Amino acid sequence: VPKLLQDHRHALDRLQQQGNDAFRAKDYPRAIRFYTDAIAKAGELNAPSPKKLQASRAAQLYANRCQAHLSSGDDAAALADANSAIKSAPGWPKAYYRHGTCLMRQKLYMQAHQVFQRGKQLDANNEELIKACKQAEEAIAKQGDSSGDATQTMPSANADDGKLSGSALTHRLPLL
Repeated sequence: VPKLLQDHRHALDRLQQQGNDAFRAKDYPRAIRFYTDAIAKAGELNAPSPKKLQASRAAQLYANRCQAHLSSGDDAAALADANSAIKSAPGWPKAYYRHGTCLMRQKLYMQAHQVFQRGKQLDANNEELIKACKQAEEAIAKQGDSSGDATQTMPSANADDGKLSGSALTHRLPLL
């Protein structure tokens, strides 16, 4: 491995670790900055596409930055990063977990369930996706009970399930 490439990888590793450290310290803006810098570095590596069930380095970083955005309350930025993670590694179940989590936060339970199901198609034994599917199904059922229309695709304004918002889904999978 050429020294320049090796130095580039070390710099990328360092940025990702600094992002992880900032995240653990709950310094989300700082974590987001480190992940952003690392994503730019990862893009310079031109790594091959990952195999099924594997993440690209960029996908890991997008998923981590997505988590930091979720934790800081920026659901729109989190959703954009979740989509980027899927684009970077379409065969990686965790990317679908992050995407579904973003949709759950927005109370888009039917869409979240569909995304979790896509992730489960990649890894039928993934416990996090199995649990997330069940939580989405429960939210859909509850939404139907509270609105009188179980086929509704958008939640009613008063459909609030505290156990599904925030940390219930956003803190299950560790950062990479």
